[in-house]
Amino acid sequence: MPEDRSRETAGDVEHELVRLLRSVVCYPRPTMRLASLTFAALVVFAGTVAGARADGLDLGSPEAKRIRATLAWRRAVWRVDREDFDRARKQLEGAMDAGANPDWLLQYTLGLSYLRLNRVAEADIYLAKARRLVPSFVGLTFTDAFRLTVVKAKDDADAQEKIRAALDRYREFFEKLGAAPPDTPFKAELSFAGHVYRGLLESRVQDEWDHAVKDLEAAMKLSEDNGWTPAAEVVSLLADVHKSLDQLDAAKNVVKAAMARDPAEASHHYNYGALLVAGREYAAARPWFEAALARRSDLIDAHMKLAFIGMQLHEPASMLPHLEAAKAIQEMRANGGAAPDAQADANADSGFGVYFKLIGDERFNADDEKGALFSYETAARYFREALSKEPGCVQAVNMLIQLSSRIRMPPAELEELKKKLQELTDPKGGGVQPYKSTFC
Repeated sequence: MPEDRSRETAGDVEHELVRLLRSVVCYPRPTMRLASLTFAALVVFAGTVAGARADGLDLGSPEAKRIRATLAWRRAVWRVDREDFDRARKQLEGAMDAGANPDWLLQYTLGLSYLRLNRVAEADIYLAKARRLVPSFVGLTFTDAFRLTVVKAKDDADAQEKIRAALDRYREFFEKLGAAPPDTPFKAELSFAGHVYRGLLESRVQDEWDHAVKDLEAAMKLSEDNGWTPAAEVVSLLADVHKSLDQLDAAKNVVKAAMARDPAEASHHYNYGALLVAGREYAAARPWFEAALARRSDLIDAHMKLAFIGMQLHEPASMLPHLEAAKAIQEMRANGGAAPDAQADANADSGFGVYFKLIGDERFNADDEKGALFSYETAARYFREALSKEPGCVQAVNMLIQLSSRIRMPPAELEELKKKLQELTDPKGGGVQPYKSTFC
């Protein structure tokens, strides 16, 4: 008769703990120090393991589910990944529904997960519960700062006010964190998240770019000190800030180091290609985007950059396969239930418009007036479609103005486009804001 495995032995429980701990790191380490996991849930689990020596433990119990959920949350924090946060959120809710103790730690981790997912109303419920139970917890100052920039601003002035208020709150958070005892739950995770999200905020303010570099470098060091590969999103952001500061060599060094740590990560190859594009090294950039696609074939941005390179090198024929691939991936995701992304759709439509305009130019230069007119009209249709999805697509407006004489555009439409271009060049609060992407 098969052995009943519904209740595991203590040795099996300890083996499961080690397996769970290893499952949340980004790359293998020769050892895994339990002391590095400071959050209180593991203390609860350690007590459970001790009791299991006498009685055994059901790994399907609410507390076991809670531990898996907390480990998933920790992984999400260090990976800075939205999908990981959504998985952690589901596991945390599952543990709570199964009967896990809904203490302040569980309320806090669930609230922060919702906040990271931009679901502010739900986040507020759980964070308020955590605040009532432990109002002095330093992590609540972090979520106060983070929340300020998650809530959508009313206008530019409100956005700037929120940024400044959030930066003040982050300064308060780090002061409190510095004074917090070493065994503060989630201290390493909170320090890391504080540096990442403050760095993200600083990257949006030109006067704060130098501070953004310091925060993001601190976040990467915290990752390595705690046994995690620095998150690809943090690497990308740090490289982008260096690029904004015209420090291309520094940006390349950041990405090269990331590739050496994790050569299988597609975004590192994409980022290196993007840096070469920023330096107008278009031919040299192409193999890096191809390498990114070899590692992740559904990376839309890499397809769009390869189409952009085709435009810059006057090779329109090389643009079409990548534009079609990007469009197919977008449609596949939409059919799978993903939320519509109007800006990504507009960017792709504008890319098709550029392709057909270049084909029209070739036909016009070959004295094929009929073929050129057909291509120009097709291009104009795509640009208009892009503007219907994203009115701030600057490139689409520019291209339609360039095409106006080729397609015999009505004067009223041309004047409206010129007016729109002026508004996008010098946007006012409350009006349509410019959207710039690969083809916008």
